[in-house]
Amino acid sequence: MLRAQTHQLDEAGYIHHWLMLAPVALEEGETGAEAIVFPILRREKDLQPKAGLSATVAGEQYQWVEKHAEEVVFDFNQVLGKNHDHAAGYLAVYVHCPKAMEDITLLAGGNDQARIYLNGDAVSTSFEARALTRDSDVARGLTLRKGWNTLILKVVNEVGNWQGCLRVLDADGKPPEGLSLTLAKPCALVSETGSGGLFRQKGLPSGVRSKKAHARLQRSIRVLENQPIGQ
Repeated sequence: MLRAQTHQLDEAGYIHHWLMLAPVALEEGETGAEAIVFPILRREKDLQPKAGLSATVAGEQYQWVEKHAEEVVFDFNQVLGKNHDHAAGYLAVYVHCPKAMEDITLLAGGNDQARIYLNGDAVSTSFEARALTRDSDVARGLTLRKGWNTLILKVVNEVGNWQGCLRVLDADGKPPEGLSLTLAKPCALVSETGSGGLFRQKGLPSGVRSKKAHARLQRSIRVLENQPIGQ
C-alpha cells in the first residue's frame, strides 16, 4: 500500500513532479561535457534525496525541493526565477512498479548536457551543448524492478536556456501501466550516507582540477563508447 502522495505519468509518459536541486555552480573553466560526467554530488549515481535534505558543494549549501512542471519541459531558469549560466541541476523521482517490467525505454531531452541515472546506473549521457529536443536521448532495453526504482535526470547549462524533460515508455511505445511516482523517499530504500551530497572541496592547487577533470572525462567517454548504455 502506498502511503505517500503519489503522482502519475501523463498520457505521453512524461514526468511532471520532481525533487529538484539547483543551481550548483560549475568550477571556473569547467566545461559542460566535463560537468555532466564528473560527480558533483557525493555518491551522485546513488542519490536518494528527499525534500529538505541539504547538499554542500565547494562550501555552498543547496537544498532539495519539490517542484511541479505544468509543461512537459522542466525549465530550471523559470522555476528559479532568473537565468543561471555555468550551472548543474538535478531532478529526481521514485517510481513504484507492481511487478518487474522489462524492455522499458527512457527518452529525455536536455539543454545543454544531460545524463539519466536509473537505480544507480548511468543509462544515457549527452555531451553536446545544444537546444532541447524532446526524445533526443534514448535508453532502451531497461528493466524497472518490482517495488521502488530511483530515477534521476542531471542537466548542465553552459549559457542561456536551461531545460530538461523525461518520459517512460513500454515495449509498445506507451506509458507503462500501474506505475506510481512519489517524491517522498520510500522506507524500502535504505541509504548508507543520507545521500545529501558533500563534494568538491575548495583550495585545490592551481591546475590540478582541470587535469583531473580532463582525465575523468576521457575515461568516461571510453566507457560510454564500449558499453551500449544509451543512444
